[in-house]
Amino acid sequence: MAQLKANNKISGAIGNVVFRTVNGKQILQAKSGPIQQSDATKISGSEFRQCSQWAKILRNAYTSFLAGMTDSYIHGRLTAAIYKAILHNTTVPKGERTPQNSDMSCLNGFEMNTNSLFTSYFLPEITVTSTAENQIRVSIAPFEAKSAITFPPETTHVDLLLYAMATNFDTNAQIIQSHLVLPIVKNQSLPETEWIVPAPPLGYLCTINAKLLFYQPNALTGRTDINTKLLSPAIIVAVKNG
Repeated sequence: MAQLKANNKISGAIGNVVFRTVNGKQILQAKSGPIQQSDATKISGSEFRQCSQWAKILRNAYTSFLAGMTDSYIHGRLTAAIYKAILHNTTVPKGERTPQNSDMSCLNGFEMNTNSLFTSYFLPEITVTSTAENQIRVSIAPFEAKSAITFPPETTHVDLLLYAMATNFDTNAQIIQSHLVLPIVKNQSLPETEWIVPAPPLGYLCTINAKLLFYQPNALTGRTDINTKLLSPAIIVAVKNG
C-alpha cells in the first residue's frame, strides 16, 4: 500500500509499481517477482556459502595467532579468496570441490590486516618449499633489520612470529599447529633462518603464516607491546595441501 508523506512524496507500492525516495528525488520501480534459479545457480550459491563456512573455520583457527588484531573485512576477503580457488578447479564437479582438492595457492600472500600490510613492514622474502623427507622448509635469507624492517617511531624491538596451522575443515577435528619466534633488534644483523615443519596429513590444508609483534623493553613488565588493530602486520605466506 502506498502512502502520501508530509513532504508530498509517495512511499510504498501501487500494484506492480513501487514508489521510493532516493537523494530527495521520487523514483518509480517495477516490483520484482520471484527469482527462478537454475540448478547451476543453486550449486554456485551453495558453493559460495560453503566457502564462507570454510573461511570461518580458518579465521577461528587463527584466533591465537591474530589475537583479535585484524581488519573488519578479513572473513569476506578469505571467503572471496577461497571461492576464487574453488572456481578455478575444473577437474572436480561443482558441488564436490573443496579446499583439499583445489589449488589454494591464491591464498599465498594473503594480507590478514589491510590496515598494516606485512609486505610494507617486512621486506625480506620468506620462502616455503617441500623437502625430500616430506617436510616443509621455511627459509629467510640474511638481512639487516634496520633497512629490512619498518619500525614504528620510538620502537627498536620486534618478534617475527612464524606460525604453521593445518586443518581438515572438520570443526570436531583438532587443528595441527606449531610456531617459531625470532626476536629482532633494530640494529641487528640476522643470519639465515630455516624452520622445518612436518607436512600436513592427507586431507589437511596447511598454511604458513608470519606476523610482526612490535614492542619496547620495559624495566618493570619486561616489554610494552606496540601492536594495535591498526598496526598488526600478518600474512599467509604459503599454502600446502596434504
